[in-house]
Amino acid sequence: MKYMKIEKMGCKMEIILLMDNEKGYDVDKSFFTDIAKVVLTDERVKYPFNIAEISMVLTDDKEMQEINRLYRKIDKPTDVLSFPINENKTITSKLLGDIVISIDRVKSQAAESGCTEKEEIAYLFIHGLLHLLTFDHETSEDDEEEMFAIQDSIFDKIFT
Repeated sequence: MKYMKIEKMGCKMEIILLMDNEKGYDVDKSFFTDIAKVVLTDERVKYPFNIAEISMVLTDDKEMQEINRLYRKIDKPTDVLSFPINENKTITSKLLGDIVISIDRVKSQAAESGCTEKEEIAYLFIHGLLHLLTFDHETSEDDEEEMFAIQDSIFDKIFT
């Protein structure tokens, strides 16, 4: 699959992305802002503003396990965690929250699934951003179906 620059898709959305990439993963910040524009302008998302602020941390399994243990009481690493500002089902703030992605999980899951690391990290970023936008696949089967359908559709829009 080939990554399509989002400007060609006509998205008019300003994204402020604060990225902590101390582990030095080789990815351009504009890659994530482009993806965020597609997610936030998707008609199913119903994002009410034309600007958004997102904080993102790219880390390793060791740090991810500590974060997962601290906030979810699960003592193992995971691929992506989201910490939304809007905890109810209504988006009231342009500040959306934090997304944390484990680069170790990106690499291993990409190898397992046969996709590129860029595709895997994009998929996880989309997933995390949907959580910041109040989507939740753990509340019901219907919510799970809806969230993953949107996630897959957005991913396909970007990478086909």
